[in-house]
Amino acid sequence: METKVIKGTHFAYVSSSTSADTKKVLEIASHRPLAPTNVSAIANGIGNETKIKLMCTIYVCDLHIPKNDNGENDYTKDIQFNISYLVDNESKVTIYVARDDKYVSSKTFYAYVVPIHFSPKDIPGLNNNFTTVEVINWDEDPEGSRGTETTVKQGAGEK
Repeated sequence: METKVIKGTHFAYVSSSTSADTKKVLEIASHRPLAPTNVSAIANGIGNETKIKLMCTIYVCDLHIPKNDNGENDYTKDIQFNISYLVDNESKVTIYVARDDKYVSSKTFYAYVVPIHFSPKDIPGLNNNFTTVEVINWDEDPEGSRGTETTVKQGAGEK
């Protein structure tokens, strides 16, 4: 599998924290990736010690589900996602989430929870007190990519 070039600066490869546990079937095939859902960003710590726990659900086309030895979809396997970032301004970062597979139109998608952990100090140009994260399910066609924006919340015991 060839690595897809995605926008921004490469950050990491992240495995889903769940197997495909939710199936979504559309009436008409989608020719573009579905927007991430259930996006949350929680900040813990202060200043240079701030750590961000970003969680999002990414829908993967049924044709890109890992196969078992019999060539059938194996919904129990984690999927690896290519993660990159782009700092829009000191208060906002955009996180790009991509599969290395070329996007294929489909009616059937499976939900995978993708955990992304980072510190603002590790991303040049991002303020430790940034307030907004946009997560984009990246497609090689930038106009085909879909995103969801969320506000960073303070974790328990933080002000």
